[in-house]
Amino acid sequence: MSKPDICCQNLAAGCRSPFEVTMIGWYDGVTSGMARCRVCGRTYFFDMLAWDDEHEMRVYGFREISQRSYESFMAIQSRSPPDAESHDDLLAVRDALATSMECLLYVAATDLTRRIDGFSLLTFASWAELLRLR
Repeated sequence: MSKPDICCQNLAAGCRSPFEVTMIGWYDGVTSGMARCRVCGRTYFFDMLAWDDEHEMRVYGFREISQRSYESFMAIQSRSPPDAESHDDLLAVRDALATSMECLLYVAATDLTRRIDGFSLLTFASWAELLRLR
């Protein structure tokens, strides 16, 4: 019997990745992109924030974005080739990335499409405690 899929809201270290990933940036691996949870459908923009000395394990910050922004971005990406000069396309990408400014989900992985090695949900209160602001 196969294990049930894990949702992005219930991650566990060592679990199979719930994310469908579309790469935006690359440097010896994905550095930024869009992700959609296969289970709940939440959509995110993510950026690499740190990596280990071997440049294999990476930590990503995930910002939840609206479904509409995600779909607009994916429509642009699916064009062959996307029109990099289109003002409307540039505005759609900007709007997709600006839906949310706050990273709440942090994920460690060597391959975001396969396995989640670690994760944390961090609110501002968590950051304030970590940085000894209170």
